[in-house]
Amino acid sequence: MSVSMEANWEGIRRIRQELGLLLEGYSPELRAATMMAATELLENAVKYGDAVAQSPQVEFELSLDPGVIQLKATNGCTAAEKVERLRSILDDLVAASDPEVLYLERIRQRSASVSGVPDSGLGLYRIAVEGGFDLAVTYTVGVVSVLASRSTR
Repeated sequence: MSVSMEANWEGIRRIRQELGLLLEGYSPELRAATMMAATELLENAVKYGDAVAQSPQVEFELSLDPGVIQLKATNGCTAAEKVERLRSILDDLVAASDPEVLYLERIRQRSASVSGVPDSGLGLYRIAVEGGFDLAVTYTVGVVSVLASRSTR
């Protein structure tokens, strides 16, 4: 599955529905985790992305290979600090002996703040901890892609 969408909430809803249909033959746990991860990736692309010549729309890909499911969201990004923040969050997740501790701390920080924690990365932590996905990021001249992958077993 490969889809281009305008950066809006309706596009996320549509892709989520299509994913639900495509994943009907998989376990309810895998289906729910994949739909959640896709939603989080797409919400981040809509909230933090920029329309640029190289990536005027949000691109979403689903790959179902034997034993592995991969999701990829690609969008324009003109702010290097956003990419560095993204990389920092993913580095923290990889380095953590227990990513769930980071996730719970991020939830506590967010709930303790009156205005919320800007760019808290909560959705990324959720994908990794609740969804069981490994995350990776690539950035090339104004275009950022986040890849989420996990075993289908």
